Amino acid sequence: FCRTTTEYPNPICKQEKHPWKRVMVTKRFFECIKCGRRTSTINCRYPKESCAKCGEANFKKSSMMNVKGVKKAPEEKLKLTDDPRRLYSRSQNAFPSE
Repeated sequence: FCRTTTEYPNPICKQEKHPWKRVMVTKRFFECIKCGRRTSTINCRYPKESCAKCGEANFKKSSMMNVKGVKKAPEEKLKLTDDPRRLYSRSQNAFPSE
């Protein structure tokens, strides 16, 4: 018994018919602060090894999907208004004129 937790059984362990069992685990995703390389952990709150690309040990939490192309525009801000007509529409015909 290899006594490791992996996503899939090792082919060598399958070939040698090692016993294995399926368990529920928590998988977490992280991104290196220095180089941006993504990594994941199984049943650990934080990566135990340093980054494989740059050797840095600082990670930040990341989403499961790598989101690219989403630009955050700091100049776009919500504007508060008292006029309910301006709240809903971009088109001219959203509210009939009174």
